[in-house]
Amino acid sequence: MSKSKTYRIQLIPLGQFFFGGQKRSEAEAADKDYYFKSLYFPQQTQVLGMLRQELLMQNNIFPLNRDNREQAAALIGP
Repeated sequence: MSKSKTYRIQLIPLGQFFFGGQKRSEAEAADKDYYFKSLYFPQQTQVLGMLRQELLMQNNIFPLNRDNREQAAALIGP
């Protein structure tokens, strides 16, 4: 039997946000709008990065420096 867990993460924006999107080449961008549209949902790597940063902040390990790098790696991985 697998002991994996499933977590549900609900994001509530506190302000403006941008979840990235497809980048156009310079040739395409010249004829198109200057503004990019945000994706409706974040990518998995964006959510994982946000969670790693939040764990570091809650444990007073953020921002990273030479003194706390090993402590951070023990908490969230290298």
